[in-house]
Amino acid sequence: MIRSNLKPITVLLLVIAVFGSTGAECEPAIMSDETKPSDGLPTIDQIIEAQTDILGEAALRQADGTSYEFFAKAMPPLRYVNAAFRHYPIVLAAPCNGCKARLVSNGSAINAKGGGHSWKDVGVPVNFRAGQGHASFGEDLDKLEGPRLTDGYLPIVGMRYREGDAAYRQEVFVSVDPALATYAVVFVRFTLDAGQEGMVSAHLTPPDPLRLIKRQLCNDKQQVFLWIGSNWQWDAAKQTLTATITSGGEAVLAVFTAAAPMLSTAQDLSGNEYLHQQQQCAAAWRELLGKGVTLEVPETIVNNAWRAVMGANFTIITGSTVNYSAGNAYETEYITEGSRTFGAFTLFGFTNEARPMLLSLLDHSIPEHKYAVTGWKLRALAQYYWLTRDTEFMRVNRPRWEPLIKLIIDDLDPNTGLTPKDFYASDIPKPVWNLKTNATCWRGVRDMAAVLREMGEPNPQLEDRVQQYRQAILDAADKSVKRGFDPPFVPNVLLEDAEKPYEALTATCLGSYWCLVSNAMLDSGVFDAQPEKAAWILDTLHRRGGVCMGMLRFDQHSKLFANERGVDDNYTIGYILHLLKQDDADRAGVSFYGKLAQGFTRDTFVGGEGTSLDPLDSHGRPMYLPPCTAGNAFFLWTLRHLLVQDWDTDDDGIPDTLRLLYAVPRRWLRDGASIKFENAPTAFGTLSLETESKLNQGELLVRITLPPHQPKKTLLRARIPEGWKTVSAAVGETPLAVDPNGVVDLSGRSGQITIRFQVSKGK
Repeated sequence: MIRSNLKPITVLLLVIAVFGSTGAECEPAIMSDETKPSDGLPTIDQIIEAQTDILGEAALRQADGTSYEFFAKAMPPLRYVNAAFRHYPIVLAAPCNGCKARLVSNGSAINAKGGGHSWKDVGVPVNFRAGQGHASFGEDLDKLEGPRLTDGYLPIVGMRYREGDAAYRQEVFVSVDPALATYAVVFVRFTLDAGQEGMVSAHLTPPDPLRLIKRQLCNDKQQVFLWIGSNWQWDAAKQTLTATITSGGEAVLAVFTAAAPMLSTAQDLSGNEYLHQQQQCAAAWRELLGKGVTLEVPETIVNNAWRAVMGANFTIITGSTVNYSAGNAYETEYITEGSRTFGAFTLFGFTNEARPMLLSLLDHSIPEHKYAVTGWKLRALAQYYWLTRDTEFMRVNRPRWEPLIKLIIDDLDPNTGLTPKDFYASDIPKPVWNLKTNATCWRGVRDMAAVLREMGEPNPQLEDRVQQYRQAILDAADKSVKRGFDPPFVPNVLLEDAEKPYEALTATCLGSYWCLVSNAMLDSGVFDAQPEKAAWILDTLHRRGGVCMGMLRFDQHSKLFANERGVDDNYTIGYILHLLKQDDADRAGVSFYGKLAQGFTRDTFVGGEGTSLDPLDSHGRPMYLPPCTAGNAFFLWTLRHLLVQDWDTDDDGIPDTLRLLYAVPRRWLRDGASIKFENAPTAFGTLSLETESKLNQGELLVRITLPPHQPKKTLLRARIPEGWKTVSAAVGETPLAVDPNGVVDLSGRSGQITIRFQVSKGK
């Protein structure tokens, strides 16, 4: 992983391993017959051992290309973490609130202790049991249905568990009421879904015994930790609550993640109060998510996923601090990953909410990685400018960003023209002449030079330095490329012979890290001036085991949980953006659906920094320290760019081309389907579009409100399903030329227009 919480001795051993040997292979997990893929799909071992993305290639051979359903059946889903509670956690909090609760995803506990140094524990753990035998809720996964989010995306989590003759339904959410949100108060309701009578219990493990006062469980300081309904019975000796539920009845309670002053009420927690809090929670989240873009595509799971992960990112961040995760050692702000998370907020229309996040990133420093993170800061700032044209913000905050440009330019080494040596990667503290760092820094200063030009403040001296800097990077890369290898290998270590070509990228730790840093090489665009080098990097990933299901592969060879034989999709954004800019829509679809099906948990859309491809059992695979804002951002960036792309195609740093519907899955334009994307920020201003597919009637309609700033080129593609072809297109009575790929040129047009494609059956 680029971002790791390895102990210092572990990092030292890792450095010795990667620079002193090829690394040790990890033992593959033993896979039972139940976990082996069926329907002619490759086995897990075959997928891992392949040098190409054999699963992705198989997906591309499906009718109309890859799909969620194809990848979902390929292997067990994500489920397990390296915590005492084992099942992945679901973080719950009011938007941007600093106090966050933890629901164990099988329904077994609220605020369970994680154990080990990786997890942050909060509150009093409350463990739930069901039935007369007091079995742990959700213990037998064969009896568990869910968890699922209300309406598919709201952070109100429900699940059903069978125990004995009864089936219990559990629902959990955190209050958004300001008086309760500060303490991350978790409301829980149990009902009987089947059977005549059932029993549930809640087992507390407080640091000091609690006592029941006015239906509140409090400590000796009169601080409340639980508020309970009428049918809960308290056993002070066992610190346990028990409730009998009959058909149509319920048992409700509220768990305070942070200790709070006793509530003034002397009443039981009622079902009506629970329902009020639930409705308030749902309304608040709908209102917040409604402030961004309107986006509906013809796949319910995609609509649910983007809303769920956007909501999750609002849950994970604290105030304006763009946390990488929550409830674990990654609950902090990292600039590289945070810039991607910030970018997702802006791309989806949350400009007001994102603006203070950008300031937080600009003000944050990581001295040991100061050059690389400075490049990312400048890139995030430039992205904000193009999506908002907020000149006033740029001028007011000049003291924040001018020194960043100066830092990079002034510190360039006079002999090499590169930034001083820095760590190969965050987990590899070996100083090198770093291609990844320099590519990112060049892109940052180049983008800001272009922004200054657009703002009417051209800086010819800076632009000259930017050109010289790029040439120094290209010269160093040219000297460092290993050409006696197929494909020629572009190392991250420049001007030294310290990094050899990798026969199989994930066979060594350093090769795995090359996979991750190659993402930044491609994303920077530094090789747009020498496209053969970008092609070599891409070819190395595709032919040397660097990609699986469209996500970059990773094997740390550290024996760290979920870091072996897996993928690290957080660092796939640059790879996917490069594919899309090169118009490789099919491979982009592999990344999109691979992430959706196997980079998220089912129905709750939780992902970790990385995930192992090896299942632990037939129910699931392990992941590393979920949740993850940057992993969520990868999905959001990809979805947006399937629909709308705003590119700089002449390599001057200024966006000039708008491409619409260029990479949408073909099934999204099937007969009867529609797409709606409204108030979408672009580098040219806000855009709206809507499609209406009437293929069986011979037409596809696309209605567009074009952005106010006119690009040099505006292109629209009718990427209709296989077996159909575009015959003609027109705007009103004006015909448009249609190329063989269904693309029409809308350049020079403005305002609201409707494009009518005539289609017919046939190739």
